[in-house]
Amino acid sequence: MACIRSWGRAGMSPGLISIQGPGEPKPVSKYLTGAVCLSRQDLYSERGLETIIRFLADFGASGLTCIDENIARWLNDQRPRLPEGITLWLPPSGMLRRVLDKGAQIDAARQVGLNVLPTYLFSRGDFTDEIPSAHFPLCLRPSAPGSVDPLFKVENVESVTELRKFLGGFNIYSSIIGQPFKNLPNLVVHGTRMADGTTVGMEGFLVERKFQGVTLTLRPISLSAELKARCVAFTEAMELIGHYHFEFLFDELTGESHFLEINHRFGGTTAKVLVCGYLEPLYALQAQGIEMPVNASVNNHTVSSLKALGKSAFYALADRLTPLDYPEESKAKRLWSTVKCMVACKDEVFAWDDLPGTAAFYLGDLPGRMTGVVAACRKLLTSARGKPGRPESE
Repeated sequence: MACIRSWGRAGMSPGLISIQGPGEPKPVSKYLTGAVCLSRQDLYSERGLETIIRFLADFGASGLTCIDENIARWLNDQRPRLPEGITLWLPPSGMLRRVLDKGAQIDAARQVGLNVLPTYLFSRGDFTDEIPSAHFPLCLRPSAPGSVDPLFKVENVESVTELRKFLGGFNIYSSIIGQPFKNLPNLVVHGTRMADGTTVGMEGFLVERKFQGVTLTLRPISLSAELKARCVAFTEAMELIGHYHFEFLFDELTGESHFLEINHRFGGTTAKVLVCGYLEPLYALQAQGIEMPVNASVNNHTVSSLKALGKSAFYALADRLTPLDYPEESKAKRLWSTVKCMVACKDEVFAWDDLPGTAAFYLGDLPGRMTGVVAACRKLLTSARGKPGRPESE
């Protein structure tokens, strides 16, 4: 949605190949000129490729990009079969392989002087690394999209025994990253490196609140000249071309940043930073050789998601919050903070100039969501009824 709006506002005519599961709503936006749905089962298949080729030809597309590194590598491989005149606005597969190598990322981060927490890369459950007890709880996350099955975002484990049990529940195709858990906010650094090596549009954003380990609220923050220089040096060491975003843990008291990773794609914060005025989708095309002005002016907004805020409140009511929900606070304080965010924060989806897109996002799959909400409420009520009553002395 962020890309469609950004490109549409710039005068382009975006089309969308939407990869969807059963029952998911069709994409809608004022700025969307055309779309086709592609099932997840058909992605990477001959049938899926035929659907893509047919849509590109019918739509009259001039170029193609995507939001996932693995899809980008697959599209690069299919380049000879795409319609004539289609430009792939994607980094080369060799570059993507380098960036997807978390070990290479960590080596580059240390080489340029970024702080890196003790890091483990688990490719299976029968690991041989000795992990000091001081490194627990260990925060785990997939090393790349599609690197594990079933999918998960982030998880904490408290011991080696718990770690082995957790890893044993996954098919690990690449690796799972483990680092000591620190109860700190995240710092996201967005930027773009052009083909001539010039860095443009580097901006920092502080993740003041997290839900399930990922961004819940975000606002712009100034970056030190030192951190900027080291981020630039990192992208040079990795020979990146295109848009990216760094993830750090950030200690506001000391000003210290701990490198987590860099993603060479659009991400979960792309829509939020767009609301702040950061035009990442335009920078992305500019880096691929499309000449266009990027008149970006970052505004001091705090941005969130009404949907995520509502889910966070529900989890608080159900006593399902974990240390990954930053900051740690009482249920009452969490609920009050959520209410304030709903009032004060800008929503990452709502846009006056694209009410059809807003309505489709929030209402398109309303029946399915209401079914899920009703089921969750019933489960919560059943659980509450099953709790033993407190003694009168309490």
